[in-house]
Amino acid sequence: SEFCTYEGNCTGPCNGEWCTTIGGGGSGGAGYNTPNVCDQPASVTDVAYACMDWNIGSDEMEAAAATDGNSATHFYGVGSYGSDGTNVGKCYEIDISGASRKGLFQVVNTGGDVATNHFDLQMGAGGFGIFNGCVNPTTAGATGLYGGERSAWGKQYGGWDNRADCDNLPEYPPTLSPTARSSSRNLQEMCRKGFDLGGRLENGANPSIISVKRVTCPVSLIALTGLNRTDAIGIEVHGTGTLTRMMDCCKPSGGWTPNVPFPDSENPAVISCQSDGFTRIDVGKPVPTTFPTLVPSTGSPDPTQDPTPDPTTDPTTDPTTDPTPDPTPDPTPDP
Repeated sequence: SEFCTYEGNCTGPCNGEWCTTIGGGGSGGAGYNTPNVCDQPASVTDVAYACMDWNIGSDEMEAAAATDGNSATHFYGVGSYGSDGTNVGKCYEIDISGASRKGLFQVVNTGGDVATNHFDLQMGAGGFGIFNGCVNPTTAGATGLYGGERSAWGKQYGGWDNRADCDNLPEYPPTLSPTARSSSRNLQEMCRKGFDLGGRLENGANPSIISVKRVTCPVSLIALTGLNRTDAIGIEVHGTGTLTRMMDCCKPSGGWTPNVPFPDSENPAVISCQSDGFTRIDVGKPVPTTFPTLVPSTGSPDPTQDPTPDPTTDPTTDPTTDPTPDPTPDPTPDP
């Protein structure tokens, strides 16, 4: 209705919906407006979470890279790049100091605490930061995605400092079915993969970013997030920076359609997950219920022209400098 075209009326009868035409947007299916676990009280049970197969090194992310022919040169992931929403939906190829493969990451979130030239990457137990939707007590009281104690997760910013500490984590959300557990890496394994891929370093250090270049989003990564943009890629190159980490289990800000500039009508916003961490929210359109099976890679060419590396310094020893994006300050979308 016309009432819901005004941002200030997003709550209550508009159910988090703000229909704007500025830079794209639109209401989308009802599922896109499912509230964020990180800002709902315990009385609200119908909430959305981040998907656990978005973590770097998950079976699903590795399979997506293999399906696209990129697994020999790149690993896939999602996160935040920049403190505002202008980059939501973009994909970037990131050359990471010390990593054997480049990152190919999609921006699905925003955060006012993400510093300039930092890419804040979702990885297994990478630290809650400001918001916690992973374990009780959550930020606002809604049920956390995992069971167990908060002490099993390490530091608020950055999570556990060392690979061996990943053993302290829970393995799966308690509502995840045994069948789904058998086909997906558990949280402990995904935490270790963050170290193995070079996305995080021992003693809590962050890797340095050598270079960043916007690229076309790969088909199988889009299938995992449900998000794509229609604007031209152009020439967008950035220099050195820092790779930080997070995993707050919150629905990302890109999960609301008005937050995505130039949205693809078929993939207008991130499709978040239900309380098992893997099953997608119903957004009123067909979404994959299964994703590509992990198969050995036969090698493939780099999907993008190789950016020229800039000199980089040694990895920072700050466990997480501004590591966690603000998923969204409340369940209503910001433009």
